[in-house]
Amino acid sequence: MAFVNITASTTSPNTDGVEPMWSRDVHIHDVAIVNGDDCITVKSGTTNVLAERITCRGSHGITVGSVWYDDVVNVTYRDVILTDCHAGLRIKGRSQGNATVRDILFKNIEVRGSVETVVQIDMLYETPGSTHPSAGVLARNCTFENVTYVHTNTLDSTHRRSTAARAVVAASLECCEERPCDDGSITFRGLHARNAKGGRKCSHVLITADGANEPTPGTACTGK
Repeated sequence: MAFVNITASTTSPNTDGVEPMWSRDVHIHDVAIVNGDDCITVKSGTTNVLAERITCRGSHGITVGSVWYDDVVNVTYRDVILTDCHAGLRIKGRSQGNATVRDILFKNIEVRGSVETVVQIDMLYETPGSTHPSAGVLARNCTFENVTYVHTNTLDSTHRRSTAARAVVAASLECCEERPCDDGSITFRGLHARNAKGGRKCSHVLITADGANEPTPGTACTGK
């Protein structure tokens, strides 16, 4: 997919922009998306995805998941600008599932304006009514390289207040206790979010901090 514009209301639920699922060898490039759910989300059973030169506005960010029982392997997002998005970069797994997300790269990503969390790994992502939890989804070899949060004072049209007043979290990392992300293969290599406010959640995770990171995620992030 290339050289297209995708537009939906920024307040409309379930309006994912592009959503590869059970796919392979996908190239998405030079696409502008305005919507109210995930800008691009790579879902279960998908292998070899490159999404580059993408702009997103008003969405829920760029995502891998949510993932259930089929692995997601080799996904790259690069050269992406997110503006006034509910979320930034996300990897989402279901605690009811049993799969692996691996070889994921987010590179040269700029998050601007209104956002709640710049980087998020959420392996406790739930669907209401699910009653049979399994081992959960495992994350391996996931890298966040040259990710920048740009603090602005623009008016958030959804919340009708200045984005400067919002508590922006640099990173929130939660993995399942049964399948912890504890081998150090989740890597931060240049997180530039100095103006982010709020704390960092870290549960059952061990990360590697490579190069200049501000704030520094720290290699002692185990959360156990």
